[in-house]
Amino acid sequence: MSPEAAFKKLKEGGGWWVILVIIVMLAAGTWLQMPIIHKTVHEQLQKAPVQGVSESSVLRIAEVGAYIGSIVSLIVIFFITGLRLKLVNALVQGEAKYMQLVKTAIYASIPGVIGALLTGILLRATDAGSINDIILSPAALLPVKKGILFVILNIFNPFSLWGLGLQVVGTKVMTGVRSGKVTVYVIVIWLILTVIGGLIGSR
Repeated sequence: MSPEAAFKKLKEGGGWWVILVIIVMLAAGTWLQMPIIHKTVHEQLQKAPVQGVSESSVLRIAEVGAYIGSIVSLIVIFFITGLRLKLVNALVQGEAKYMQLVKTAIYASIPGVIGALLTGILLRATDAGSINDIILSPAALLPVKKGILFVILNIFNPFSLWGLGLQVVGTKVMTGVRSGKVTVYVIVIWLILTVIGGLIGSR
């Protein structure tokens, strides 16, 4: 409700406890997506069976890997986003410290985690056959879920834009720079990396 006031408090210190909340939410989202993971693994095993290993063992490994992978990848994203915001800090000659920007990245990720949780709920509720059946952006209207148009439309995911807005507010507070340059730098760098990552991922 009041992101600027919240980030001002975070700038003074503390607030790291929210990582535990995010991990719990992420684990819940992964659990909700587990039927899709099982289905994908089963289909892969039908095409290329693993000799000497039962399907149930492979499924258990896939489950553990999904939980660990989702948590580890998100933590890595926190630090990478912190580096991206550190670049913005350098461009605007701000006063932010790296770990303050990592904290900004953590709190700005909450909308994305909520979006992932909602996706998992919809996957269960609709009995979708693939995670691509649930897309929370205008890209869901496209018959083919890849290509530049898919990537562009997928940018307009409300949860991604919400998180981007929090990055802008948090970076302004942490850097101590109120200039519109902060907004421009955060959005442009985010946009470039999102498009590049989307094109690679949609191949």
